[in-house]
Amino acid sequence: MHLERDLWDLRDHRGKEITPDVPESARWLLDHGAAGHLRPDVTAVLADRATLAAAARLLLDQHFTPVLSEMICAAAGLDLPLLEAPPNAQARLRRPRAPGFAEEVLRAYAYQCAMCGFDGRLGRNPVAIEAAHVRWHSQDGPDDLAKAVALCSLHHALFDCGVLGLRPDLHITVSPLYVAASQAGRAIDALAGQSLLHVRPGQPSVDAIYVNWHTIQVFKSHGHQAN
Repeated sequence: MHLERDLWDLRDHRGKEITPDVPESARWLLDHGAAGHLRPDVTAVLADRATLAAAARLLLDQHFTPVLSEMICAAAGLDLPLLEAPPNAQARLRRPRAPGFAEEVLRAYAYQCAMCGFDGRLGRNPVAIEAAHVRWHSQDGPDDLAKAVALCSLHHALFDCGVLGLRPDLHITVSPLYVAASQAGRAIDALAGQSLLHVRPGQPSVDAIYVNWHTIQVFKSHGHQAN
């Protein structure tokens, strides 16, 4: 590992600065309780929204795939489209997401897809499980548990496309316009009528008012034209 010392102020558990001549092995840093933060002059530069957006975009584009970039931004609470928009357009863009919202949703559903039960992990870290807004965040849906559900990446995409929906009793619906020939594709049809996974005790289920919004605005019924 290597920390760019022009950017980072690195100190041991006593608060003493760790100088650049010290080997930055992970073991050494852990043994000495190392903690770091950006230097004040760097923090001041990144206080400018455009500079922060440009720096984040550069790092993400050079070192990560688009899928991982989106995951990193979500985990860090970084709304790049909002930061990158011209100042006169930022007020018209969606508000920033509430910090910790995604984690709250995943925890409420025990880090499982509420439609298929997928709960894959990479080591101890859940993968491809996402917090899905029932009423979209961009359409004034609040960041609270009663309007969200944990879904795997596939079912999140199908839910947002209107292939999958919910009834008020929280049973899954499948668009009558959806077609598939393969066994994997037909597995989506098998979800029809199944109950959404229940949230953990003490947590609110999805509110019917948001289910109704999704049914009217997103779900592809016979009255909708598939794009």
